[in-house]
Amino acid sequence: MSSQHGERPLCWRFRATCSAGASNFWVATDNYKVVGTAGFVDLGMGHCLLRKMFVRSDYRGTGVARLLLDQVLSWAMDHGFSAIYLGTNSRFRAAHRFYEKCGFVQVEADSLPDSVPRLDLRDQFFFRRLGRRD
Repeated sequence: MSSQHGERPLCWRFRATCSAGASNFWVATDNYKVVGTAGFVDLGMGHCLLRKMFVRSDYRGTGVARLLLDQVLSWAMDHGFSAIYLGTNSRFRAAHRFYEKCGFVQVEADSLPDSVPRLDLRDQFFFRRLGRRD
């Protein structure tokens, strides 16, 4: 964490009410200021979707993104999910590198399960297989 910010940001989890199953939403804060978010959508059949993964520009490179992603991945594995998907825009190259560093691989849109939404702004898709926790 950069010295310009306080202690390590906290990560809060909110039970999602807008979706079924194990869907959730996390918010990272630093001194009561929102510095990042990550959403998790239960797609059914052991698949899930990473959504609304954002980190404030002045907090990028400080570990906030990894903190949020680790929370999402832990939640997914603890709840028996076998695969996680995400969609993003081709112009977010730094995000692509981050996801690849975290074990995601890029996949073609036509290989996605039907449950993964295809929105106009998303033209790059990533996938990661998840292991079970015992």
